[in-house]
Amino acid sequence: MTYNWDLSHIYKSEDEYNSDLEKIQEYTIKLKTYEGRLENLDVLIEFLTLKDQARRVSSKLWVYASLSKDLDLSDPKSAERMAVLSDILSKLNDSYSFFLPELLTFSGEKFRQILRDERFSSYKRFFERLIEKKLHILSKEEEALLSKLGFLFGAPYDLYNSVKMVDIKYPTIHSPEGEEVKITFGTYNLARTHKDRDYRRRAFDALYGTLYNYKNTLGKTLYYEVQKNARLAQIRKFDSALDSALFNFEIPRKVYDNLLCGTIESLPALHKYIFLRKKALNLDKVTPYDLAVPLSFEDKKYTYEECCNLALKYLSILGEEYITVIKKAVTGGWIDVYEAPHKAPGGYQSGCFDTHPYILLNFDNTFNSLSTLVHELGHALHAYFCNNYCDYPNHSVSAFCAEIASITNEILLIKGLIKDSKDDDEKLYYLNKYADLLRNTAYSQMLYADFEKQIHEKVESGSALSAQSLGEIWANLNQKYYGPGFENPFYNKVGWAYILHFYLNFYTFNYALSICAANKAANNILNGDVEGYINFLKSGGKLSPVESVKQLGIDMADKNVVLDLYRDFENTINEIEEILNRKGDLD
Repeated sequence: MTYNWDLSHIYKSEDEYNSDLEKIQEYTIKLKTYEGRLENLDVLIEFLTLKDQARRVSSKLWVYASLSKDLDLSDPKSAERMAVLSDILSKLNDSYSFFLPELLTFSGEKFRQILRDERFSSYKRFFERLIEKKLHILSKEEEALLSKLGFLFGAPYDLYNSVKMVDIKYPTIHSPEGEEVKITFGTYNLARTHKDRDYRRRAFDALYGTLYNYKNTLGKTLYYEVQKNARLAQIRKFDSALDSALFNFEIPRKVYDNLLCGTIESLPALHKYIFLRKKALNLDKVTPYDLAVPLSFEDKKYTYEECCNLALKYLSILGEEYITVIKKAVTGGWIDVYEAPHKAPGGYQSGCFDTHPYILLNFDNTFNSLSTLVHELGHALHAYFCNNYCDYPNHSVSAFCAEIASITNEILLIKGLIKDSKDDDEKLYYLNKYADLLRNTAYSQMLYADFEKQIHEKVESGSALSAQSLGEIWANLNQKYYGPGFENPFYNKVGWAYILHFYLNFYTFNYALSICAANKAANNILNGDVEGYINFLKSGGKLSPVESVKQLGIDMADKNVVLDLYRDFENTINEIEEILNRKGDLD
């Protein structure tokens, strides 16, 4: 078992990295020579092949540079490497910015000719999607200009991450056990589950109070992110930034509206859960720092090795091939496990077509770390199957489908742990975790999505955003979603500054949409349909996201897919209440 990434699997030396950097510069020169020649189908297929080669090399470079940076966000060498690479890749993108505008001059008959030509079979989805995009692609000159500005579009995110993770110095507090605890995003997550409420409050105040001191800067970065999204949507002839994002995610507006309406319709179940927490924990009001503490005032601890074994046990239902790849991941330098100074926070999976997947963790021995491991393994296995069973043009999947693969794993884990519980105490613990999985991935993410929708609409109507207006919208939504049993402490007004995903252009709703599909997929797997699920993982991006999940017997246009998830949440709450009553904890 290994505990750190082995980036030598990507490049064994700086010389190898620099060699690929030179290749990108050669591709940049060569790709420009195809401008004005793509109507000839022999030239077109040659261009597409060359462009794919360039993108494969550029993705490999980006993965190596970004992973190196995330191991130490304060390292100036890694930051410089990323800056140089960003500039080079911007020039590469600029070199073929003529591509889409030129294709869109083709006649309908020309497109039909391309789709009939066997040489373009791997690009069928691309050309079908291109026809849909036709209205939103600009002239050759305009696309070239946007391409030149492309490196600036990530500036709000970069500034946010730099301020939040490098510049801000978080305080040290004392635990009830008398230990000094330096507040980081990892130690804060640990503190949230501590049974001592005063300690949870002090940890909350330390983190959010510090963010509050930087609220104006963080508010500006988010405002610029929203302005960027709104203006790009307008430039590309979309009615709104949300419509632009949904178009790019290939999610119909009806599916999004069903999700939001179904969530709002199901808020009474969340309000019931908050009141149940209030009663079980003997609180006057539930606050944000009361949401993660176990109802039993016990939090299980797991070693990393135990977590790997539990992942293998409860995912074994997915078959031998799936488990073999997990074993490679935990022993082969695919996972960077523990928190370190200036290491990027949270957890994610990265990689590209020409690397194996890489997983970043900040493991802290909690159930959250166990579920994060299983979640990211879902992404990693999905990427592995796509890369091994699809050709390059079809290996990439939508955010929606990607999250189904990760969340299905979490549901299989937690349902297995609930089923194997030896007594009411253990069952209560895991039911609590399951309720929190559904709350965090559905309700919370839709609260975030609702927040994103409102702040974009505010900017699109001509208003500005400030730390104060962001705080008011955030506080009002928290009260609406969590209900009358919930209290917003003062520093929660800057809660929006904690959420990295607000810099990913409406990404958050994908989690909620995906857990609705994953819930049904997990139930199908537990009822014996494993082959259909594995085939879904291996199908990559050959179908649209909504069509892809139809392979699992799921119609995302059916609002019942959303409501079924929230019914499961309510049933889980009822089961928790029954156990608490049996234990006498609600007297």
